[in-house]
Amino acid sequence: PTVVAFRSELDDWLKGEEQSAPSEGIRNSRIILAVLLVVGIGFILAYFSGWFADRNPASCAVEGNSLQVFNSEGDFLWQYSSSGLVPIRPPEPQAIVHLIADLDGDGKNEVAYIFSPPDPQAISGKLICFDHDGKHIWEVDYGKRLRFVGQELVNWYFGGYLTHVEVDKRIYLVTIALQRGRFPSQVLLIEPDQGTIVDEYYHPGYLRKCLFKDFDEDGKNEVLLAGINNPGAGIGHAVAVMLDLPFSTSVHTDFFGNPGPREIAYLVFPRTRVGTLYRFKPGVPLIGLDKQHIYLETGQGQIGNLHYTLDRQLRLVDFRASDTFQTTNREAELAGVEGIDLPPYEELVRILKTEGTPNGNSPEIEELFESAPDCSETDEWPCLLTLQTAPVDQ
Repeated sequence: PTVVAFRSELDDWLKGEEQSAPSEGIRNSRIILAVLLVVGIGFILAYFSGWFADRNPASCAVEGNSLQVFNSEGDFLWQYSSSGLVPIRPPEPQAIVHLIADLDGDGKNEVAYIFSPPDPQAISGKLICFDHDGKHIWEVDYGKRLRFVGQELVNWYFGGYLTHVEVDKRIYLVTIALQRGRFPSQVLLIEPDQGTIVDEYYHPGYLRKCLFKDFDEDGKNEVLLAGINNPGAGIGHAVAVMLDLPFSTSVHTDFFGNPGPREIAYLVFPRTRVGTLYRFKPGVPLIGLDKQHIYLETGQGQIGNLHYTLDRQLRLVDFRASDTFQTTNREAELAGVEGIDLPPYEELVRILKTEGTPNGNSPEIEELFESAPDCSETDEWPCLLTLQTAPVDQ
């Protein structure tokens, strides 16, 4: 069929079609609005789902047999549990058994924690390191088989201290483990990227304190360790040990007859008469530093403490007996107890400096406290650090 239309009618019809079809600009705007709507909904869901929460570890806690990790706001991030290991709780208030820090320089914190097998398994514990989202990075086993007086000591250690230090502009972990039931302690220097043991030091007695400082002002930190030297039978002596970082800058035959780090300095503190009388094990429960001094407190259990102050050159510059120690001795004196410590405590105002690690229960130690020369008069060890001036008033 033939349709007849005037030109004006065709023009009007075409204009109507153009008006009824949406423009390209309108179509683009609708697409953009749809995308924005989807993105907005995604952000809302992400917010309420915690996707944008701080995922960087800042603290941790032990709940049952699980290690739980939280961010700076206290929000739960992740947890770790194992049927064969449990995260240990600090053996004493000042003990540090975990470390949360950016160990590899990626801007996010790693979590290192000390674990031990559940009782009664007589096997050593581990130090385990996780990345910020809880992924297991590496682990280090504590302990080593040692021999003492012909006897092999059980390789059964538990970690008791963990910290970190900078060596040659690199971060390293330093951790201390203690052998259950006997006396050795193990000090490890660990590279934190792969958990590689860089160096280790073994000591005949528990070391529980650890501080770092450039004591000799050579631009590099040294490590000061403190605790007790008491292998075998006896109550031992409180001691402080200084090592290079890494430990094995110089090597010698160690106390257990193995190649090991040579100590920069080894300090043995005197036993008190009243402590020996009551069989209190001595130790160093507290050490502290300021710019010029080292402060060491030797613990005598319930009978009180002795406070020694050394300068950076390890010279004895001050001594003080605690009020509790003085009171205990006065009470013992009134009760007629003989052989106790009385002011001015001349036998206590001295420290034995030895070469290498002695046996803290050897009679030779007490003989050296009587016969060794004053360190101010010789460059050789053993010698006695003494006050060059009168002790402070008691």
